[in-house]
Amino acid sequence: NNSVGIYVGDGSSDKSRVEIKNSTLSSNGHGIFTESAQYIQAKTTDFMDNQLGVLFDGVPTFDLDFNEFIDNGDGVMVTLSSGQIENNIFSNNEGFAVYIFDEASTGTEIQGNEFCNSGIAVDNDGASNVIATGNYWGDPGGPSGAGTGDGDLIDSGVTFIPFETFTLFANSPCEPPYVLVEAKIFLEGPYDGNNAMTNNLNTQGGIPTSSPYFDGRTVDEVPEGVVDWVSIELWQVLSEVESASGINETFYFPVTRYSAFLHPDGRIVADDGTTGQVRVLFQQALSKRKFKFDKQSVNGVSELTYSYYIVIKHRNHLAIMSAAEVNLSNETSTLYDFTTGLDKTFSLGGDAMVSLGEGNFGMIAGDGNGDGGIDAFDRNLIWRTQNGSTWDYTKLGDFNLDGGIDAFDINLEWRPNNGKATQLPEIPE
Repeated sequence: NNSVGIYVGDGSSDKSRVEIKNSTLSSNGHGIFTESAQYIQAKTTDFMDNQLGVLFDGVPTFDLDFNEFIDNGDGVMVTLSSGQIENNIFSNNEGFAVYIFDEASTGTEIQGNEFCNSGIAVDNDGASNVIATGNYWGDPGGPSGAGTGDGDLIDSGVTFIPFETFTLFANSPCEPPYVLVEAKIFLEGPYDGNNAMTNNLNTQGGIPTSSPYFDGRTVDEVPEGVVDWVSIELWQVLSEVESASGINETFYFPVTRYSAFLHPDGRIVADDGTTGQVRVLFQQALSKRKFKFDKQSVNGVSELTYSYYIVIKHRNHLAIMSAAEVNLSNETSTLYDFTTGLDKTFSLGGDAMVSLGEGNFGMIAGDGNGDGGIDAFDRNLIWRTQNGSTWDYTKLGDFNLDGGIDAFDINLEWRPNNGKATQLPEIPE
């Protein structure tokens, strides 16, 4: 498609000041093509499915403010021009989001924008650095390429620090995709025999505001009444291959991990301590792949399905996984209740949970070193070295989560479970 949505150049009646607002430019060769004008502003305009959203060629001053560049071949190309690119969203542009073509254009400032899922966020072919600070690059760790994060790639000639660590606009397509997970589990250690768990660590002020798990998520305050942090992981079948022995083997792979809180009634809850729907984000840093948003699916990721195994981990209990894949979405959720029976868990041949009585089942206590097995190492290297010492959260010999490390932990939790192992499948190297 070689068409042009709006052309400003030779033959235009007045090229001194051109303003384009509240428009939609889609499915063109160029959304806006400018060859000469003293000043151009494009504001609150959507550029979608164009081969190139905007070309500024020989424009002394321009402003791009509060526009959206989504699903274009390329976003904005600047040559022999200088201006401001501020408060825009660049998402799913196949090539570059912003391309500074030459030295004459390096005075362009790129600030307060969101970039995600484009081939290159900012590419600079000028000799001088381009200022691109205060942007969100699609990952809390910043841009990739010249940056050290896992967000969109930038060229080495881009000054990007400081940058934003999360999205800047409500309902942005650059929000990490997510699904809602609603799950219920019991931990054997703090289970009190009355269809609930104790929350001694919380009442003693012993639960930290930073998660002990992979994502290291931090909250302003620990919600009142919760038992502890837990980690939700979503796994999928990675592949099915024939091994050297001729046996077909299925491999499983974690797609994302997200820390949440555990309510005494067994529900895994959000940061308010009561909401049973947990928004589990997909993080590029874990998946090592770019997420492409599919507008035809619910907040979708075209490379991934919405059926996942739900894995729950706790810092000194054996991890469990749902017996089968669970259909998840970002609109609705259905409770997956692990507590009702062993048939709710994946098994490698053993029992993934322990019976707690009253028809309830729970995650098995005693894995102090977190290696997936309960054995002498947990007793000798964890509990025995911590027994009777001053408690703190990092001491994992407190198997019953009562805020102390003593004979109750070894006799009531570790000893009955010695020799048991997690039923999670091994993650391939």
